[in-house]
Amino acid sequence: MAISNYFAALVDEFAELGLSQAVISPGSRSTPLAMLFEEHPAFKTYVNIDERSAAFFALGLAKTSQQPAILVATSGSAPGHYLPAVMEASHAHIPLILLTSDRPAELRFTGAPQTTNQIRLFGQFARYFEELSRPQEENFWTYPRQVAERAYSHSLLETPGPVQVNIPIDEPLIPSLEVENFRKGRHTFQLSPKEVREEAFHFEGDMLILAGPQSPYPEKILALSETLHAPIFADPLSNLRQSGHPNVIDSYEAFDFSGLPLPENILQFGQTLTSKRANHWLKDFHGTWISYDETGQDRNPLGNTSYLTMNFPKSARNKPSDTFLKDYQRAQEITRQKLNEVQNETDLYEGKFLQLLQEQLPDDSQVIFANSMAIRYADLFWKSKKSSMKLFGNRGLNGIDGTISTALGVAAAAQKPTVLVTGDLALIHDLNALVFAKMGKLSLAIILFNNDGGGIFNHLAQHGQPYFERLFSTPHGLQFSALSDLVGLDYHKVLSYQDFEESLKLDGLRLYEVQTDKDLSAKIHKRYLES
Repeated sequence: MAISNYFAALVDEFAELGLSQAVISPGSRSTPLAMLFEEHPAFKTYVNIDERSAAFFALGLAKTSQQPAILVATSGSAPGHYLPAVMEASHAHIPLILLTSDRPAELRFTGAPQTTNQIRLFGQFARYFEELSRPQEENFWTYPRQVAERAYSHSLLETPGPVQVNIPIDEPLIPSLEVENFRKGRHTFQLSPKEVREEAFHFEGDMLILAGPQSPYPEKILALSETLHAPIFADPLSNLRQSGHPNVIDSYEAFDFSGLPLPENILQFGQTLTSKRANHWLKDFHGTWISYDETGQDRNPLGNTSYLTMNFPKSARNKPSDTFLKDYQRAQEITRQKLNEVQNETDLYEGKFLQLLQEQLPDDSQVIFANSMAIRYADLFWKSKKSSMKLFGNRGLNGIDGTISTALGVAAAAQKPTVLVTGDLALIHDLNALVFAKMGKLSLAIILFNNDGGGIFNHLAQHGQPYFERLFSTPHGLQFSALSDLVGLDYHKVLSYQDFEESLKLDGLRLYEVQTDKDLSAKIHKRYLES
């Protein structure tokens, strides 16, 4: 029986499981897999010549669809470029299925070209590993389907994340594309959906809810806050700020915490808050801290969690306080009024651009924030407002790599107007993704805050230290307008706030460059944080 039939069963089983997106990086050894995914009618395929960019793009696809995205790489160093995105997916609990093509096992350790030990290549960051054995006559059709099922289930059950299937492939590499080969050995496989069970807690005293990035079940969190009369510190990436609910607090990064009553209980959902000021305040909390996580992982790096639950908390409380919530709502109103004064800025400042962006975007759009300062500006200036808009970011490891690729994946999966807000260093880290975007005719509007280097270090302890410019600020002097000629994007240099409002469009591949001054932006930013 032809080896291509064997791989066809593997590909078809992924389709039977409901998967539909595969990201392929060209290479010789992966030929049969690439051609079979391309041939299978259930799959939409993307071809990205850069494996690192491909993996971050798949991360974006999976973030949006909540289903595993499939990656196909050739042998040798190629799958090694997946590692940064695999690390991010592992920490952010995003399901990926990595199909790493390989040379036959007997070529390992012999100096054969494009051959290395790919067994458990991603180590602790892969939820599961399996190597597809060479085909045997017995179980020829069913075994590869079982491997696909195991990879799929391990990427979703317990703690979602990346899984690796290593696939040694013998020559000849060109497969048969007979449709019948996809259909052999089909059988039914069902993965039981996770049940959202509830667990009762008897709360005494006032409660503060923390909704970090990737907070689950937003409607249930809002209902719980109403029952508990609890304010919600809503990270921009929790998407609870899009509810417009009066219990949502969005300006805590600029709070004067000395004037607020301390909660006696904290209930945390999702990852840790982006806000440095809020986390500093919470570091000395000594009350009851309950962390909810379906996977049983404590996502509170402050180390003061009292109770970790995998079941959604429901409340039981005798006498909710009337004043606690009102105190936080009053602080929210006063602080937000202060932050809204950013509209009076005349110098080009990132925070004002974010407020203008939020006002201009259509309700069904998507926004991806790069790490470093972009997400911090969003944390401070993105207001609570009723909207169906979705916000995204890579906060599993908070890296600046793969940002454009992730944004392209988010855009491609949802086919909605999508904007990436990024700094210049994050953009530079992933310029290859723009080549992929051109080849794939993908749409993305990129708002680039270019302060010629690492502006975040102007806010950190390194500022003013010896070798600051060379080691941390790292000015580069790049002319991003050249990307217009290089990849054919529509480039626009933003000269004023009015220019930004009048020029912003969300179709095609566009780059809006806003040149800002690191020192001036840091000075303005500090002013809004002062109590």
